[in-house]
Amino acid sequence: MQQQLASKSSDLESLQHQLGEKESAIASLQQQFATEKQNLESQLQETVSKSSYEALQQELAEKSSAIGNLQVQLTEFHSLKDQLSQSAAKQLNYEALQQESQEQLKTIKALREQLVQMQAVAGIGEAYLNKWRRP
Repeated sequence: MQQQLASKSSDLESLQHQLGEKESAIASLQQQFATEKQNLESQLQETVSKSSYEALQQELAEKSSAIGNLQVQLTEFHSLKDQLSQSAAKQLNYEALQQESQEQLKTIKALREQLVQMQAVAGIGEAYLNKWRRP
């Protein structure tokens, strides 16, 4: 049993030594990661400077505002287009009514002329009737 205990102790020491090596490797990798992260952040800052980033943000804000203004203008344009369509429809209706009115005036004029002619004929007919009625 002592031999097994000694073997297990030896195995335990070996595992602890391996654990230490693994922890050391992890610490080394963490250090490499931190260094690499810092290098990448530095490269990123060099690639896009803060002033460039802020300028791009400002440009984005201006373009967003311009898009908003254009959307408002587009809505107003559609409203004006609808109003113009309604106005054109009213104009067409007005012109149709005006044409109908002209036709009615022509009909009235023609009927008046017929009335004048018929009154003249009726006057002649009435004169003949009056002659026949008088003995």
